[in-house]
Amino acid sequence: MSVPKTTKIFIAITVVILLLAAVFIVVKNRSTTSSPVSTETPSQTTPALPQATSGTSNQAAPASSPSTSQNSSPGITPPSIQAPSESFSIEKQADYSYGTIESNPAILSSIQSAKSDFQLEDIGVSLPVATSKLKNGDEVLLLSGCTPHFCGGTGIVIAYDKTDKKSYVFKEKIGSGVGYEIYGNPSEELKSLLVYHFLH
Repeated sequence: MSVPKTTKIFIAITVVILLLAAVFIVVKNRSTTSSPVSTETPSQTTPALPQATSGTSNQAAPASSPSTSQNSSPGITPPSIQAPSESFSIEKQADYSYGTIESNPAILSSIQSAKSDFQLEDIGVSLPVATSKLKNGDEVLLLSGCTPHFCGGTGIVIAYDKTDKKSYVFKEKIGSGVGYEIYGNPSEELKSLLVYHFLH
């Protein structure tokens, strides 16, 4: 008894479809059971900036996580920023850093004297202004924040000495093997204050 040609073609097509379905199922099972490859670089060992507000509005918005590695070199994890041995008394004010710098050209000028490439956008996500006193009695204005949409690794703290009219800048530096840089040649006390304020 011979099998009609159309039946042979139908059986062949059915076998091919079944084989393709079996291959698809095997491939799908392998992809769901294998562990995904992580594409993230090692998280950075820097502290998180607290709640921040945009320099153009005073509505609270959380600062982004410092573990973002958008501006990091692959495989380089900078050392953590060590807390200074001394602590400082710091009082927060109602004003925000961006607005304070924007409305005081003398402060902006003194910041740019310490760090010539500073722009207001560097502190576009701004935190409340704070004040502290040095051992010699000088009052220091502390201004802080980070770059909008890019807070991880762009933290900045500015200490403006109201007596000397000078600014000193702490700039978080991620992805270069250095945790931070300080501009303006401050005293050890001011360096410690900058780091302390960044960490707190």
